[in-house]
Amino acid sequence: MVKKIVFFLTFIAVATSNAQIESLPVDFRQHNAINLNSSLLNPSYVLNGDYKNSIGLWSRWQFQTIDGDPTSLFVNYNGKLGKSSGFGVGFIQHNTGVFLQQGGALNYAYNIVFSPKVSLGVGLNVFGYMEELADDRFVTNPDINIPQAQITNDFIVQVAPGINLKVDRFNLGFTSENAFRHNFSDEESSASDDRIYLGLASYDVVLSGSNIVLSPMVYLKSIPNTDTQYGINTLVAANKFWAQAGYNSYYGVSGGLGGVFFKKWSLGVLVEYGLDETLKDLDPTFEIVTAFNFGKKASVEELDEEEEDGIEEELKENIEEELKLTRKERRALAKQEKERLQRVEDSLNLAKKQTELAKIQRDKREQEAQDALLKEQEKTRLAAIEQRKKDSLNAAALAKENEEKLAALEEAKKKAEAEKIAAAKEEVKPRKGERYKEVISTSIEPGFYLIANIYGTQKYYNAFMTTLKNKGLNPGSFRYGSNNYNYVYLERFDTMQEARKARDSKYNGRYTEMTWIFRAVPE
Repeated sequence: MVKKIVFFLTFIAVATSNAQIESLPVDFRQHNAINLNSSLLNPSYVLNGDYKNSIGLWSRWQFQTIDGDPTSLFVNYNGKLGKSSGFGVGFIQHNTGVFLQQGGALNYAYNIVFSPKVSLGVGLNVFGYMEELADDRFVTNPDINIPQAQITNDFIVQVAPGINLKVDRFNLGFTSENAFRHNFSDEESSASDDRIYLGLASYDVVLSGSNIVLSPMVYLKSIPNTDTQYGINTLVAANKFWAQAGYNSYYGVSGGLGGVFFKKWSLGVLVEYGLDETLKDLDPTFEIVTAFNFGKKASVEELDEEEEDGIEEELKENIEEELKLTRKERRALAKQEKERLQRVEDSLNLAKKQTELAKIQRDKREQEAQDALLKEQEKTRLAAIEQRKKDSLNAAALAKENEEKLAALEEAKKKAEAEKIAAAKEEVKPRKGERYKEVISTSIEPGFYLIANIYGTQKYYNAFMTTLKNKGLNPGSFRYGSNNYNYVYLERFDTMQEARKARDSKYNGRYTEMTWIFRAVPE
């Protein structure tokens, strides 16, 4: 009890002597660690990356310049255990504003694959560190009688589990930074209402025609005794560089830039500016991140070689087993092989006899079939003569019927052509508020066009046509006007009534965006 009173008075004195700095939340403040050393953000992220081994460093100077003591420091080594699991070990130093924590960190994660596009990463971070007062540089008031007691360092173990569900390029993660926290110095564990929870969702977009990956991410973080934090981070990563930008509802906006050197060494810096009323007058926060990858990449070729080595090992074991057979066992095997060969020979002889018998029966059936065929042929010949007589009589009637049908088709064709010409000359009176345009053109097929968009730039025109086709539509286009713009239409109609019906029904529910009617009239 005395120790707690001393700590409380100490904290009051520190807070009073540093009143211009607000008390910080107790979490690791690792919300910007989305590219390098990201296992501190979610323990299952140790599975990310192409290389089997890496050493990384993440350091954050909160509201300070880079020549001050770092408020957060994380140095770690990551390794891959095959294609399904990974591990990490490192050192962590963290200043919460009240306590300074220094110690070690262990990490392990395993990937559960459900299908080629669906997997679940399960990970665990274990921290063990000494905790002491972050700043004891204060002078007590001699008029205040503070109980004297020795405040010793506390040894604390903290466990942080995490999961990440990956569906194709979409990721959904959840972790608790202190799901279990136990102080071994005073044998106390944190209560359930002291837990820190973090939920993340991200999506990887591979930019067309390049090796650049765009990864936007949103997150929500619940921290006890302070407001829930929410934010967004966006990472752009390529072979030779990376950049990121973000916003945190408490710490403000951030931006970072880094490079990849010699294909293995990544180095970058990040600056964060506070926007909150309590933080905007403070110095900006700096972060330095770096990682060095070494060893071979976990490529598909290596996995194939491992499978081939397994097959060769299995064949070798089978050969060794055969060499271990005794002479008696070999004689037994030889006898079994002889008996098998005899059975094969007996089967061949039986098959030969059955084949000869079948040939005799087949010849008999063929002769009977030939006689029946001759009779059928004669019957067919007589029937054919009779049929030719009937066909001669029907031919004249059929010819007359065909002539009548051709005449009817020609008449229908002329009528349809006349209706089409009449529709092209149809006089249209636009309704009130209706978007409608009518032009006289010899280069555009006459009719009514349901227009979806107009483009003067070929790149956007191509992108829009691709979007419509991906929706299962069959769009068309024509060029018109002094600027030679591309008019993209969903379908051409012969009458205004048909075009209006398609427009008002949102193209039968297949295209819900705004459309209008363009009419081409021949000269």
